[in-house]
Amino acid sequence: MRIKLIFGLALAFVLCLITSASPLLAQNGNSSNSHANNAIANSPISQEVIVAKHIDGTENAEKGQKQSSPTIENKTDYVALGFWVNVSLTLITLFVAIAAVQQANAANSSAQAVMRSERAWLLLEGEQIGAPILLPVEKEQQTPKRPVECSIALKNCGNTPASSIDWQFELQLGNSMEAPPSFEIYTRKPQGKRLTPFPVGQNHLGHTTAFLTPQEFISTSELQDITNGSKILWLCGIARYNDVFVQKRWFREKPEERYTLVCLRFICGQSVVNGQWVLAWIIREA
Repeated sequence: MRIKLIFGLALAFVLCLITSASPLLAQNGNSSNSHANNAIANSPISQEVIVAKHIDGTENAEKGQKQSSPTIENKTDYVALGFWVNVSLTLITLFVAIAAVQQANAANSSAQAVMRSERAWLLLEGEQIGAPILLPVEKEQQTPKRPVECSIALKNCGNTPASSIDWQFELQLGNSMEAPPSFEIYTRKPQGKRLTPFPVGQNHLGHTTAFLTPQEFISTSELQDITNGSKILWLCGIARYNDVFVQKRWFREKPEERYTLVCLRFICGQSVVNGQWVLAWIIREA
């Protein structure tokens, strides 16, 4: 919207310049006409024309009706006056256009504030994030072996319904407490758009499971490293969804696509069961 307003302002400025330049063009035309009249006046005049003018002059003198035409200097003054009038109108138009742009920006900011207060917010339900299931592959007796996994749930915390397009979450095992090993999941393309409704309320949750990537399983030594803090278990993911607001693109309207980026770090207590997920960072679309 701001681009369209700037384009309209530039167009109005160009039109005003063209309008202001028209008196100058008219002045140039008058100058050309005056030069042409001077050339005619300086050209030789036949005897018949002189006699005719003498007769006409005599008749006008008898009637006492001698008319004088405006001089070139008076015409030039009118042209200059028109030019400055157009310049003044141009400046007034620019001031009005700037005020209109400022009012439009204020209205847009107000509309964005209302939209943020009423839109949907699809977030993780903290109480529904389960503890990770960490079973060393050497000690598992069942077949197939159970991978490292964690159950999570999404909830609409906004004031209007939402429709989830896609959500992807995974567990990562890294050596640093500052950042997860990979950020590839945040730029990964959707696996396939699936519209899952998310009404507003505590009882409407979307459940999913995050698995350890890429190895899926851990060893006994890796479990010990997680317990003593040598290795860090991360929960990373992205949730894409639509809300009730639409976004105008030229002549089309499409649902506004939102997203939530999540990154949690698991901290072990005396055992894995007593551990908890803490927020590393989270980015929500404004």
